[in-house]
Amino acid sequence: MRNKILLLLILALCMLEGHAKSPRSFWPAVYGPADAIVAQLDTCGPEIFADKKPLVDKLYLMARQHPEKPALMWRAKFWDARLRRNTDSDSKNCTKLVNEAWQLARKDTTSYDYHRIVWFKQFIESNNQMNMYDSYLFYQEELAFYESIGDKVNIAHCYTEIGKVYYDLGISIQVLENIEKAYDILKDYGNQWTYNCRHNIAICKYERGEKDIAISMLKQLEKEYAKSMDKNFYFYILNSLCYIFSDKEYEFNVYCEKLMQSIDSCPDIQVKNVALINISGYYYQKKQYQKSIQILQNLVRHFVMTKEDKKLSSCLANMAECYQLMGDYKKALEYYSRFAQLQLSGEQDRVASQVINAESLLKIKQYNLQLEEQRRESRFRMIALGVTSVLVILGLVSIIMLYRYRSRRNKVQLENEQLKSEKQQLEIALQNKKLVTTSMMLAEKDQALKEIKEHIADARGQDGVKDDVAAKINMAVNMHLVSEREWERFKLSFEQVYPDFLESLSTQYPDLTEYDLRLCSFYMMGIDTKQIALMLNVQPLSVQRSRSRIRKKMGIDRNTDFIAHLRQFNPKQFPAAQ
Repeated sequence: MRNKILLLLILALCMLEGHAKSPRSFWPAVYGPADAIVAQLDTCGPEIFADKKPLVDKLYLMARQHPEKPALMWRAKFWDARLRRNTDSDSKNCTKLVNEAWQLARKDTTSYDYHRIVWFKQFIESNNQMNMYDSYLFYQEELAFYESIGDKVNIAHCYTEIGKVYYDLGISIQVLENIEKAYDILKDYGNQWTYNCRHNIAICKYERGEKDIAISMLKQLEKEYAKSMDKNFYFYILNSLCYIFSDKEYEFNVYCEKLMQSIDSCPDIQVKNVALINISGYYYQKKQYQKSIQILQNLVRHFVMTKEDKKLSSCLANMAECYQLMGDYKKALEYYSRFAQLQLSGEQDRVASQVINAESLLKIKQYNLQLEEQRRESRFRMIALGVTSVLVILGLVSIIMLYRYRSRRNKVQLENEQLKSEKQQLEIALQNKKLVTTSMMLAEKDQALKEIKEHIADARGQDGVKDDVAAKINMAVNMHLVSEREWERFKLSFEQVYPDFLESLSTQYPDLTEYDLRLCSFYMMGIDTKQIALMLNVQPLSVQRSRSRIRKKMGIDRNTDFIAHLRQFNPKQFPAAQ
């Protein structure tokens, strides 16, 4: 039977085309009621059946009511095309609608709408318009887009379609690898999302020689899906089981009988055609050749109309074999002749297709090598960037640590300098207090001695003190009164606290007398006018006059602070007056 060849051709088309229902709608919001309809249709997967037509009609109505929202019209046409693909035997209307939707949406080439529409357009035209390499590039680009927005279901779909390209090129290991990627993405949503992936994996394992595993997986799926509302997928599974058991009459007949029981409820014309081929094979094995021929005749008419030459060729060969076994050699010769003509006319196309496929496979391998090289370069750049970043960070950390270290060191130095300065100021203040105390003590001593002299003077001549005794006492008192020697001793102590003050002051103002310098020293130490007068044994008014005279010699007016001016000649910081 040549229907095994036909099964292989049709399964190559149908086994990989479905995908799971989307758990989330990525269609951009346009108009609330229409958005709700689109989200509902999107949960149907690729199979939009006749019961969804009222929803599509509502989309058309909303699009006409809101011409300012063009997205409604191209979405209506897109979903209408999806509907007609599964309900119309003529694919022309489907192609026409999807092209119209594409023309409307093509200006916005980055939108989710455009990517969904262009995918479906490519899907229905893939066998006629694009070679395997173009298809591979298309789905790689779509994969990049859906990965960028996180649309997991369509990411899984792209892996599935890439697997289909490898299936057509005969690279089974890549088929299985891509389908398993799709399965890994969808399994998080539960078993109901992974039926199709499991089916595809079973077919791949069967063709790779893992027949027991494949049969077990398909039987489990058939058991789970027997009572499902999605009859389309149920027929997928039954067709696959018929294909696997085509050389085992009993099992083949069991699954064919299940197909026969509900063939009329199959919604997808392509899946239904595969089922009818299996049923014709069932009648062939039962030697009911006439029933087999009747089914094949209907399929021949359909494939002639749809121009599916490969499927038509297989049906013609099967019909010729049936007529031959019935003894109608004329009919057998007629269909063998038609089969031979198709084979001859298609031979050149097959050779050309094989050449194109070989070229496509070479281009895909080159593309993958370039992609891997780009990934390696990207990884190298990332590593280099990472190393550079680490070095930069380490450098910045080192600079920050060095800056902090220097800041701490400078802070410590500043604190030490401040402590040293404060210590010096305390020492100066202490010495200054000693000088003031000494000066005051001298002043008090002089005052006491002067009072003694006055008392002696009063007592002389009144028989209180003899003259010679009074003279001796006066001589002793005069020796302890402030004299130039006392000033020199004070001056030495003062210069220890305020070195170079007197020298700087006398250099700047050479007209200043020793008395003037003495006054300046007292004011420098913070002694007030009354205390200075007491120390110098003069009246305060005399001290003030002397101060005014010094101002004139210095050339400073009354608005200038006299003490602040004096402190400018002090090389050390002068503490505040106590």
